[in-house]
Amino acid sequence: MEKKYKQFKSSIMKKNSFVQATLLSATFCAIMLFSSCGDDSEETTPAPTADFTVTIDGKTVAFTNTSADAESYSWDFNDGNTSSEESPSHTYESNGTYLVELTATNKTGSETKSSVLEIININIDGDLSDWDDVIAIASIGTGSLTSVKIDNLSKDKLFVYIEGTADMTSFFDLYLDFDFDATGESDTTGYIASVYPKAVKVGCDVLFEGFFGNENARNELSGMFYGVFLADADVDFGARDEPTLDPNMIAFSDMQAVGSGFALEFSIDLSFLPDRITVNDEMQLFIDEWDNKADAPADWWAGGFSGHFPEQDNEESLPIRYEFKGVDN
Repeated sequence: MEKKYKQFKSSIMKKNSFVQATLLSATFCAIMLFSSCGDDSEETTPAPTADFTVTIDGKTVAFTNTSADAESYSWDFNDGNTSSEESPSHTYESNGTYLVELTATNKTGSETKSSVLEIININIDGDLSDWDDVIAIASIGTGSLTSVKIDNLSKDKLFVYIEGTADMTSFFDLYLDFDFDATGESDTTGYIASVYPKAVKVGCDVLFEGFFGNENARNELSGMFYGVFLADADVDFGARDEPTLDPNMIAFSDMQAVGSGFALEFSIDLSFLPDRITVNDEMQLFIDEWDNKADAPADWWAGGFSGHFPEQDNEESLPIRYEFKGVDN
């Protein structure tokens, strides 16, 4: 009897052990299955995408942040100032070209978006203080022309400031060479001016002639002359077209008293140039002023010039060479 009891007890214990093992195994599998399902359903945080738009009003820029999936932001305005605001506003002290960067960050990482801004706060309105932070061209003028400053808005608009003596009358010949490069190899079109001996070539593409300020001088001519030299090599001065000057192409102010002399400002909208003219990243230009003061003779246009910028007919003479700002070279 005792022997049968022991056999029965042993059988029960084995069954219990099997049941416990089965339950443990099932529990383990359930835990693993639940855990595995949990991993599959866990959402991952997407990487941030940095982007923004801008609205420019003079020297003040409003930045609109259009980034996605970011938790924090870092702005670098490229003038020594930064911001961590989402959509900041920033005022620049000086005209110029600035590479603005926005870095958008979250726990997975960061992304940086950059954009080039051109800050031009020059209005052709006679208020010459707009030019205070523009550096003058490092050239010497002669006669009535003493200083020139230039700025640009990409390749769309050219801004020019001219300062002179009390004899300055604003009746200029403005020669522009748009297809210049430093080697001169591509500068083979237009009227070749020979007044700058050191220059590789000055192949003038466009000539503007007339009053760029108020008519503070003798004037027997009407309107402004606009000539476009033919796109051939070494053309004669007379080889040019004379298209009608669109009134929106040039804006200029009256001359203003500056020190003991005068100064003026004007802009040229380059989008009005004929399609055949190529505007390179660098250009050449020079300015002649006619001697047409109030006491000049009636045939003043035959009497010569009262000033040049830069100086001419010197073996070291060069025209103004200006590289467009804010243009990807």
